[in-house]
Amino acid sequence: MRRLLRRIGTGALAGVLAVALATPLAAAAPPEDAVGDVAPAKGDLVSATYQARFTDILLTGFKPRVTTRQGSNPLTSAGWRSPGAGLRILIDTDPGHTGPERSVLLHTVAAEAGEGAPVFVADVVDRSGEVPAPVPCGAVPTFTPPNVYKVNLPAECLPVDAVSVRARFVMRWDPPPVGGPVSVDRSPDLGWGPTLVAPPAP
Repeated sequence: MRRLLRRIGTGALAGVLAVALATPLAAAAPPEDAVGDVAPAKGDLVSATYQARFTDILLTGFKPRVTTRQGSNPLTSAGWRSPGAGLRILIDTDPGHTGPERSVLLHTVAAEAGEGAPVFVADVVDRSGEVPAPVPCGAVPTFTPPNVYKVNLPAECLPVDAVSVRARFVMRWDPPPVGGPVSVDRSPDLGWGPTLVAPPAP
């Protein structure tokens, strides 16, 4: 648990610094996702948007925001504690590379025995090479009641020298009991959301 708290503290500081040093934002929204295309309301994506921060033309920050038909607190909901449950954000910054360069999984980590409550985390993985590799960085996830999930990804979470970005979202929901029906919802249903680039210089 102490290791998790150190990780969260570092992430929170990085997030504050990223906001303080913010440069012009580019923002776009993929098409609204169909309501009710998966049965569980807590696993049904209805909106997925994102903002990108650029310094000159280089990508230095990324902020996805997801709304579900019904929200659930990751720290108290049994569904979030199911293995494999969570919200995955696929990030593409290289048109010449097949697939995403980064994958971010928002999920709940159970506390170590006797060490306190669960923790809501964002695990970032580099998928640009042959073998996926964890990216230790200050990704900060948040839940805003009743039904909004967000994550702030500072520059150290993102590929170096990226000049554009687009995303796709996958919600995998496994309500209790574990081993029952699992729902998977995607936004957009096919392909990627809009590509963001640095806004023109003033």
